[in-house]
Amino acid sequence: MKSKKDITIKQSFFGIYYYCLLMIWIIVFILTLHLWKTNQNLRDNWKPAFKWCFIGHMVMWTKMVFAAFGVIDERWKYVLMQMLSKTLVCPVITSISADYCIGWWTPMLLLSWSLSEILNNGFSVLEILFDNLPAWLIKLRYSSFHILTITSFVGEAFSGIYAMQYLVPTREIGVTLPNRFNACVSGPFIVHILLPITCFWLPSIYNYQLHTKRKYLKLLSTSTLTIGSHHFL
Repeated sequence: MKSKKDITIKQSFFGIYYYCLLMIWIIVFILTLHLWKTNQNLRDNWKPAFKWCFIGHMVMWTKMVFAAFGVIDERWKYVLMQMLSKTLVCPVITSISADYCIGWWTPMLLLSWSLSEILNNGFSVLEILFDNLPAWLIKLRYSSFHILTITSFVGEAFSGIYAMQYLVPTREIGVTLPNRFNACVSGPFIVHILLPITCFWLPSIYNYQLHTKRKYLKLLSTSTLTIGSHHFL
């Protein structure tokens, strides 16, 4: 384990940041497992899990800002791609008053999101605290997306499809703003945009994650990867 002198102020900040995200997603994971185990199919029962999920996503928007300013070694546009679809799914599902919008895809969606973020943020915390991490953990960190990206996409897609069946006839989640232009936000319009965007971005996001995996595993194989530094410029 690193000594206090070896950990910079910047790393201390991000250590706390990633730790908070880790705790949020562990809560989501535990809530999802409990609801899945007890076979809960009512929308109101899933609200606490989606509430914590939404909090986690809102905190993660700051990651895009960090990436845009070069504070962390990630491409901001890919962070933006992932955050847009994830942030829009939560309020759409929790605002619909129809229980049939909850199904087998709901635990798949939340478990995929939470497992992905637990691995990512947990790994980030460990690489700040320790000089060396086992190779299997690094491979797990950069290989988990092969499954979790696909399962989360399936969950997002089915959530949007079933939400559309309710939103189109009822026009729920329609907000008319008090201005002379009568600007409004339409629920079906949001989901109509959400689904194509998610389908369009999936290959790009998957390719970026594959490129990241190859880069770090190549560095690992040549013993040039310095754990605890590659996230911070």
